[in-house]
Amino acid sequence: MVRVRKIALLGFPAVGKSSLASRFVSKTFSEDYCTTIESLTITKLTLPNGQEFLVHLYDTMGVTEQPTVPDDYMLMDAWVIVFDVTNRRSFNVVMDLYQKLRDSGAQRNPIMLVGNKTDLATERIITAAEAQRSATELGVSYMEASAKDNSHVSDIFRNVIIEIERNSGEPQPQEKQGVCILL
Repeated sequence: MVRVRKIALLGFPAVGKSSLASRFVSKTFSEDYCTTIESLTITKLTLPNGQEFLVHLYDTMGVTEQPTVPDDYMLMDAWVIVFDVTNRRSFNVVMDLYQKLRDSGAQRNPIMLVGNKTDLATERIITAAEAQRSATELGVSYMEASAKDNSHVSDIFRNVIIEIERNSGEPQPQEKQGVCILL
């Protein structure tokens, strides 16, 4: 049986939400910045832990310091809040986004904080320790990634799906080694 899971990518403009989604689904990365004009849905089949999933990734427009989250995004199975490790302003928006999700009654579904653009190590402003402290304070998981280098991109979505399943109350399949991604 294929399970359908919906995951929204939220964050400040230009943090790499579209790049993470594109890298995960099509294994591609573009150096060109293209503003997301509307929410996009990217669908993909994965097999974490031997279970098949149809994953809908909702790539949202970037949000600024006064975030608004559309009502239909409250129906997600999980949220990935992305910030740019080289941009303090993008990190400052994380707390507002988190609070907006919680105020909207989304307290049972997983939220993951992702620090993107780790390939820009010499320009880094937000340390891994600082981001991990914030994630711990919020009670969410934290991962770092680079869409450009394809570093930990698949792990983000694999771990989010595992968190969704842990919270779903449905019986879990036996743990198997590796992840198989089908396009």
